[in-house]
Amino acid sequence: MCITERAQRYLSVGTPSNGFIGKHFFGLRDVPQVGFDYSFFLFQWAFAIAAAGITSGSIAERTQFVAYLIYSAFLTGFVYPVVSHWIWSADGWASASRTSGPLLFNSGVIDFAGSGVVHMVGGVAGLWGALIEGPRIGRFDHAGRAVALRGHSASLVVLGTFLLWFGWYGFNPGSFLTILKSYGPPGSIHGQWSAVGRAAVTTPLAGSTAALTTLFGKRLQTGHWNVLDVCNGLLGGFAAITAGCSVVDPWAAIICGVVSAGGLGLLRISAEDEMAGMDQTRHGGFAYAYTDEDSSSRPGRGAGGSVGGFMLKSAQTSQVAADATSPSSSV
Repeated sequence: MCITERAQRYLSVGTPSNGFIGKHFFGLRDVPQVGFDYSFFLFQWAFAIAAAGITSGSIAERTQFVAYLIYSAFLTGFVYPVVSHWIWSADGWASASRTSGPLLFNSGVIDFAGSGVVHMVGGVAGLWGALIEGPRIGRFDHAGRAVALRGHSASLVVLGTFLLWFGWYGFNPGSFLTILKSYGPPGSIHGQWSAVGRAAVTTPLAGSTAALTTLFGKRLQTGHWNVLDVCNGLLGGFAAITAGCSVVDPWAAIICGVVSAGGLGLLRISAEDEMAGMDQTRHGGFAYAYTDEDSSSRPGRGAGGSVGGFMLKSAQTSQVAADATSPSSSV
């Protein structure tokens, strides 16, 4: 994945480019030292790995090794770079920071840290993989009834969830790329550090709310507590807030977590237990923030997020909305 991402990085960030794909910097050749240095490649490589990892969780133990190598190379070498170019490049056809043409729906798409670019891409790929392979042997009985799979280690699941929680602070606030960078009019008291802080606050708020909603929702539904469902709900909340973590207020992040947990419960697919990991990231990936275009400002004065088709509107200033596009516009 490192090799394919290195070779195809130009598909995302290469300039000049068009709305679909980048053209230059193949194999990191002739990359300028300002704006696109090697640390930026390392950061994007981690994002590509996340997309491929989501897919692998949906088809674990049922995929031949050669098939795994092929889909991993294709996903990280072509699909992810192209989709990230659409959303994060200033030339992307869906980008909110697009400068070479009209904005999508007069607003563009703000996917700050990858709800769609990373989680939905990996989730959709995992969905197709699971549908093609079908359930594992023994998952259903002869009558078609689901059979519980034993042997899961709840302790390891919780440990992995906490590791992902910790890593999400690098995923979401880290997407600003820099902290000590001022923005706004001269003399403004704001700095990029305040926007980073906002992303660091809204991320755990959405995840924790989704976890609690899942905890009590499953208790009412099944009559018992289930730590594995709570872990899935937590990750679903994180995936949902990833797009709008830089622009939504804390109260909106809480609503985002509630809606994410509710949608996750509705989207559980009985085809395969392992698809639960795909469900939380694919559903959470339907989180986008749109800026309302204003005649005097771009990207405008409003920002909102939608989770699973539901639009969550939050009162924002034009400065908050601008925070979401400025980091991503460098991709």
